Amino acid sequence: MAMLVRHFGDTEDANNDCGVCDWCNPRETLLQPGRDATEQERAIVRDALTALAGRKPMSTGKLQQEVPSAARLERNAWEALLNASARAGILFCEEATFVKDGQTIAYRTVSATFAGSRMTPATMLPELIVPGDMIGTRSQANTPSGPRSQAKEPAAPGYEERRSRREVEKSHWTAAQSALETALREWRVQQAKTLKQPAFFIFSDALLHTLVRERPQSPAALRQIAGFGPMKVERFGGDICRICAAHASA
Repeated sequence: MAMLVRHFGDTEDANNDCGVCDWCNPRETLLQPGRDATEQERAIVRDALTALAGRKPMSTGKLQQEVPSAARLERNAWEALLNASARAGILFCEEATFVKDGQTIAYRTVSATFAGSRMTPATMLPELIVPGDMIGTRSQANTPSGPRSQAKEPAAPGYEERRSRREVEKSHWTAAQSALETALREWRVQQAKTLKQPAFFIFSDALLHTLVRERPQSPAALRQIAGFGPMKVERFGGDICRICAAHASA
């Protein structure tokens, strides 16, 4: 909203954060609760600022490659950490495209803001709020060998307990529920590829688990699940409900 106000030349607006939306106040969001970044995550942001010092905007993927401490983060966790830094005013992320073989490819660039460029290793970082269920470390098999890959990153607070409960529940699933999970995962992968977005943009693994448990077969039923607002239901609801209906238990 502040960008729209500036674009249309409203010089009387104070341009302050509204304090109520998911960007200005991520800690209080209901659909995706936020938490404080861990010390490890804050260290990664510091390393990213160091890598960006005095440089032009670079793609988020290239920056991750150049920041050794970010090497073990899953891509969606890395992007979420960059978003948290952008909300804090120290990084700036922007959508961009390029054309390759006649196809337009979308990607994101990231650069340090004026405030971020003035930070030193001794400067205290501002508050960073990341998604409450963000884990984001790659499996050991997918990380480079060496001392760095041996150190296990801690999971988000409460994540292991939630995952454990889901695993216990999954062990009692019927064949129809297991088939539904597979079908929803495959559909989510295809949608993410089509939209050129990470899979969590469609829905998280926690929401996937809830879909299997609830098996909504109408938009009204889908809207009762926390995490599916009107826009998401309108965009993905038809496909999700059809998949759930096709795998409904007898």
